[in-house]
Amino acid sequence: PLFTLSRLLLASLLSLANGLAANPSFAAQASVKNSTSSNSASKTPNCEVLAELTAYKGRVRVQPAGAALPLRQIKLPVQLCSGDLVTSLTNSQAHLSYAQGQLVLDANSQVEISTASQLNLNEGTGLFKITQQAGAASFAAHTPLVVIGVKGTSFLLSSSPKQNSLALVEGKVNL
Repeated sequence: PLFTLSRLLLASLLSLANGLAANPSFAAQASVKNSTSSNSASKTPNCEVLAELTAYKGRVRVQPAGAALPLRQIKLPVQLCSGDLVTSLTNSQAHLSYAQGQLVLDANSQVEISTASQLNLNEGTGLFKITQQAGAASFAAHTPLVVIGVKGTSFLLSSSPKQNSLALVEGKVNL
């Protein structure tokens, strides 16, 4: 049952990743609520851009590092810097691109941008696709419980306060 559930979730996320990449109109159908902040995504952030939110479906929040509240409006692509949080709410997904690959964040999930080669999945589920690059630092996905070292791999990672689950699609990972 757990294996079947992981396969179903993986298939769903792969389908979503393909759909979001092929149809950016998903973002136009989305709504962003629960914020009283007047700020919006900036085209030129005052930091080193490490990733971008390129598409989303449903309700997604982006909270810049050090900000008390998430952005009120999201204008794609949203440039993300170290310490920025991306949270997908119920029945929502987000697609992030970064130098070493892509991440599809499933519903009720949160990721923190750390460095060019590290993302922190604070909670929830994400489908990571890492592109192996010659001379590039090995990518690391962190959760509150484990660190996963990756180089040229696709994997599904789920994080909760008491347990982490990992499903390897292709390639190799180190725990």
